[in-house]
Amino acid sequence: MVNLRYDHYCWIILSLILSLLLASVEGNQHPQTGHAVVESKKKCASLAETFKLPNTKILLAEYVENGTTINLQNLDPTCGSPNITVNSNICRVSWNTTTGYKSGFRFEAFLPIDWSGRFVTLGNGGTGGCILYGDLDSTAKQGFAAVDTNNGHDGDHALPFFHNKGVQQDYAYRAVRMSARQGKHLVRAFYGKSARKSYYVGCSTGGRQGFKEAQDAQIHFDGILAGSPAIDFNHLNSWGASFLPITGSNTSAGFITFDQWTGIIHDDVLRKCDGLDGYKDGIIEDTLKCHYTADDLLCPSGSANRTDCLTEDQVKIVNRVYSPMRSIKGEYLYPRIQPGAEGFEAVIVYLTGTIFGYSDWQKYVVFKDPNWNASAFDPANYTKAQELNPFGIQTFNGDLSAFRKNGGKILHYHGNEDGIISAEISPRYYDLVSKTMKLAPHSIDQFYRFFRVSGMGHCGNGQGAHFIGNSQANLGPTNEPEDSVLWALVRWVEKGIAPDYITGTAYVNGSRDTGIVDYQRKHCRYPFSNVYQGKGDPKDPNSWKCIYPQGYGYGHGHPTKSLLS
Repeated sequence: MVNLRYDHYCWIILSLILSLLLASVEGNQHPQTGHAVVESKKKCASLAETFKLPNTKILLAEYVENGTTINLQNLDPTCGSPNITVNSNICRVSWNTTTGYKSGFRFEAFLPIDWSGRFVTLGNGGTGGCILYGDLDSTAKQGFAAVDTNNGHDGDHALPFFHNKGVQQDYAYRAVRMSARQGKHLVRAFYGKSARKSYYVGCSTGGRQGFKEAQDAQIHFDGILAGSPAIDFNHLNSWGASFLPITGSNTSAGFITFDQWTGIIHDDVLRKCDGLDGYKDGIIEDTLKCHYTADDLLCPSGSANRTDCLTEDQVKIVNRVYSPMRSIKGEYLYPRIQPGAEGFEAVIVYLTGTIFGYSDWQKYVVFKDPNWNASAFDPANYTKAQELNPFGIQTFNGDLSAFRKNGGKILHYHGNEDGIISAEISPRYYDLVSKTMKLAPHSIDQFYRFFRVSGMGHCGNGQGAHFIGNSQANLGPTNEPEDSVLWALVRWVEKGIAPDYITGTAYVNGSRDTGIVDYQRKHCRYPFSNVYQGKGDPKDPNSWKCIYPQGYGYGHGHPTKSLLS
């Protein structure tokens, strides 16, 4: 007689054993034996002689032990610390690739000895001349074979673009695209097999680079994590250059000071908009609901030298700052600074009354004049960068059909306190995808999900639950999908479980170093927005609910209410 209960338990035990074995094979992240370490060192060192690529010179191939501090020789001062401590055993490979007569890029790979079978290409930030060694180390520690480049020039400045189309092309797309291809070849050479899944991770310029790959679909990425993207790049740079003529110099009469922006103006923004999400905590959950003007801050007639109100001219300046950039014909070109950002990043980037460094793109590429000065920039010139659009750097194509057909997934996020790239460009792009592809959110959700992160600045920092696991500097409490956007993307790609929200963490004193979680919040996928339910601890993420916005309907498959105009 068959003992069904006995057979049932045997199958349970066998299933558990098989699951553990499969997980072991899938992760392949276990300490190596002494012999295996010796072999890894030999294999790594041999790459300097055996690995060949066209127009490429290998600079080094070396085994680096966990805990070793690497001196990054000849690192441009704008790229941060010249040293990095590696947190896993890796094979480090570096080379230079020539892309043209006067152009080329430097490549770095951190290949973890305990490899998960995954490959990741990393993006850049700003004007893109810095390899992100911290993120190379962080992703390698998490089991990814990770690669990055200097994007065709050294340092976070635009002078190398001057009269050099090759460097501009490397920056626009070529360095990322070539390095991804090269990195996949390197993976096969070192590990003896191809990566089973390929990812892209980047924020700011890196976010734009990720969307460029999704829009062009020339390289196969299974998953793209793109944050605070510098998409609609040409108008973004014109927007950045437009603020000095609006605010005036910091020595001009009536200049709005740092204390005024972070004091009476920020307080007025919060007074009018903080409660729109149902709870006043100094954080605006959905800036699209905040239609702010500074009219109520106008000083009474006859008053002078007051610090608790604004002059008529100052009110006009504030209202222009919170308005979209428009062409001389009144055409919508780029979104406003979203309310709330004035109390954080925008005031130290765009509202200082000085020339913003990233306007150098205008100086060296658009106007090709090292003496160009943003103080004379006016609406007649707002469209000049877009007319030029070198190598399709705009990155604002709403057709993701090829990427979708290839089975790729995009996880897109943007901090609502971002004061460097308007947080409202991201929903504007989502709506463009919807209109272009004639898809409603439930269809877009199958391959592309966008999340707004309240209380988060540009790629990180901020006053809210902004630790989402998108970079080394912004890691959450764990590397589980519940605490990390990177691992939420991995789970979506590899297990088909798409995130309905991403969880952000706020630490006590705003620092992960404390290790003490203050609270967490679930950040909604667009077009949903977070609303406090009126009861329960506001620090409990379950006291908030993602609500579909009234009026955000669809006609013929695209938004009837959106940011496209």
